[in-house]
Amino acid sequence: MTDSVPQLEPTDAVKQAFNRIQDINGRSRRSEFWWAMLAFVLIYYFLDSFIKAIDVPVVLPFVTIPLLLAIAPIMIRRMHDTGREPLLVYIFLGAVVVDQILLIIANLSKSFSTIKTMMDISKFLTIAILILLIVLIWFWCEDSQKGGNRFGKSPKYPNAPDIEPMKQAPYNPYYGQPPYGQSQYGQQQYGPQQQYGSQQYGQQQYGPQQQYGQQQYGPQQQYGSQQYGQQQYDPQQQYDQYGPQQQSPNDQETHFDQNNGQ
Repeated sequence: MTDSVPQLEPTDAVKQAFNRIQDINGRSRRSEFWWAMLAFVLIYYFLDSFIKAIDVPVVLPFVTIPLLLAIAPIMIRRMHDTGREPLLVYIFLGAVVVDQILLIIANLSKSFSTIKTMMDISKFLTIAILILLIVLIWFWCEDSQKGGNRFGKSPKYPNAPDIEPMKQAPYNPYYGQPPYGQSQYGQQQYGPQQQYGSQQYGQQQYGPQQQYGQQQYGPQQQYGSQQYGQQQYDPQQQYDQYGPQQQSPNDQETHFDQNNGQ
């Protein structure tokens, strides 16, 4: 006989369900599921009574949909625990969400024909939701599969042998590989690669590389400074050559022509 883990206490079950509120993978046993569902029903009943007391029925669908989506992961995990795909859960959730949207439209609409159409569709959906709920409750009441199935290990019978291999995740070529630059499969790990121009593999390290055929000069001189053997211009020397009153030969010739013209 396979040993089973004792069922969860109410507080532990609700806490575990809350911690996995976004987890649709794995499995959940009956004790975890039903205690979490009881907490959901109590919260919904309290909110429904409060909304009816303040007489704002249009708010109720906006409360129902988030609560339903919060309890959806544990519904899926309970189906996994029985070895079934959660297709019926998805159909059930979709039907409830559509029904709540129809109620929102009916409450906000002022057209009698629109309200009547929405309510007729809602009645049909309500019947379908009740049928799906009865089937799902039948599945949710079943015991956990003994041993691991394709959805994971059994939370109630962890020591039982697996009855089928676990479902493999979609192929990912990068899954399990180490980060870039780290070694893998016993290969030698090298240090950080050297940048271009640095010394590597025993080569001699040189200074800054010069461009092909160009001679490297020192800092360039500014404009007007003496460079490459040219004589540096000295304004004082030109002043000494002509003097303060001496005119250039061209100026003297121009002055002479002006005197002759007079």
